[in-house]
Amino acid sequence: MLACSFLSTAFQPVSSRAHERSAIASGASVVFGVDESGVGSIAGPLFAAAVHLPDDWDGEVGDSKAMSRAERHDAFKRLVRTPGVDCACVARTHRRIDAIGARKASEEAMVNAAATLRRRLLRRGAECSSVHCLVDGANVPAGLSGIAVRGGDRQEAAIAAASVVATVAHDAALCSLARRWPLWDFEVNLGHPSRLHLRRILSHGPSGIHRTGCFPFAPRRGRRLSFHPDRNVYRQVQRLLREASQSPRTPDEVSEEVAAMCGSGASEDSQSHRGEDARQRADRLQRYRRFARRMAAAPVVH
Repeated sequence: MLACSFLSTAFQPVSSRAHERSAIASGASVVFGVDESGVGSIAGPLFAAAVHLPDDWDGEVGDSKAMSRAERHDAFKRLVRTPGVDCACVARTHRRIDAIGARKASEEAMVNAAATLRRRLLRRGAECSSVHCLVDGANVPAGLSGIAVRGGDRQEAAIAAASVVATVAHDAALCSLARRWPLWDFEVNLGHPSRLHLRRILSHGPSGIHRTGCFPFAPRRGRRLSFHPDRNVYRQVQRLLREASQSPRTPDEVSEEVAAMCGSGASEDSQSHRGEDARQRADRLQRYRRFARRMAAAPVVH
């Protein structure tokens, strides 16, 4: 039997294959666990993974959300090094998410990941005439055959394994993007709307990989907003977006304003600080203006 224990005793292991065995007994030739990572982020891509575990796999996985980043990475390495374990992972960019919405983009990625894994198994001569997918969540995306399992990453081993693969890919992508967009600490927040992340948006404006349809950028209304813990951040971001979209100033005029604020009439140190503050405000304005143009060009996603 293949054994692969991923977790420390601090975690509740997931080793059940009850749904998988039921599907095989009902005539499925192969079963995939399918999950996503990054739907709840406000920046960067999202990922979906499909995982097939061999019949003699007798290991355990854990819910990726309950692990630290290092533990997820260790679990991923152990998983992909286990003979007979196959997986496929697919990304959807922030621009695709802006175009069709995060939920549809995640479903599209899930279908693509399952199709990629099926092709991989077929090339090796595996029997894949009837693929049954165990999907984490409430719904099975159109294009997949199988069942949805609420909290599946805490119940079914194949889904938990897919959760680990998708989350590790998402972690790695955001850490890589942090090198290009260092002001927003993506290597720390991984694109999620933490308090510190929202403060970075207020200080620097949105980056080129923030999603236009997400809080705090997309307009929100109703009672839920009245009680949202970050409603003040939302209001400030909305005000800055309105000001940026209505500002008649060109980039050259903003540069002239910066130069004027660095002008004479103050000490050298004072001029330097004033100039730095002016440049930061000008950079923030430009980022908000670019983002407002992206929002105006993006389709309305329901």
